[in-house]
Amino acid sequence: MTLKNLYLSVFALGLFTITSAEAQLPSGSFGVGADLSQTFSTANVLYAVSPALQLQAGIGYNYRNWDQDVHSNAGTSVYTSTDNSSQLVGTLGAKVFLKGTGVLPYIGGTASYTLLPRSENLQTNAQGQSKNIRQGYGFGGNLFFGGQYFVMPQLALHGQFGIGYSWNKQTEESGFTNNTTDNAQTSRTNTSQGFNFGNTSLGISLFF
Repeated sequence: MTLKNLYLSVFALGLFTITSAEAQLPSGSFGVGADLSQTFSTANVLYAVSPALQLQAGIGYNYRNWDQDVHSNAGTSVYTSTDNSSQLVGTLGAKVFLKGTGVLPYIGGTASYTLLPRSENLQTNAQGQSKNIRQGYGFGGNLFFGGQYFVMPQLALHGQFGIGYSWNKQTEESGFTNNTTDNAQTSRTNTSQGFNFGNTSLGISLFF
């Protein structure tokens, strides 16, 4: 477990130690919120169907862009690398709140769709330039339990633990251009899947 995950876990567990009582949301309440987790973060729209059932839809976006310049021990440039990629995530979920005071315990689940738009990785060295183009998509799901606490009548904090599953498919095209001629490109498709135990998430919600 990384230090970041440990902090998230300790904070989420801390929510369960609060003992002051707060009322549950009335039916028909709308809200907005945000969730921060190890996998991805989302901005959410919330709706309380009843005091015990809350629905939510979320969207998240991650972008990475970095440059790397690798040198030999003599200080000569070996190669330069540029990479940019993005990830768009959409989620639908529900929480069922159990009876309690102070921190309201709940169980729930989410389903997600991940879009990996076209991204490129370029590497340049003395022989020429190589290019990798990637794009893909994926599906996932998460089951969790947690607790929600209202620090103000309309403002709530929550923390949760869960188990997740994801399946991803990615297509990668690779090619190399040397200083005099273009070499043939290659293409391959990769799929990956797996479970993620101990997902930890922290969030905040504002209701109207």
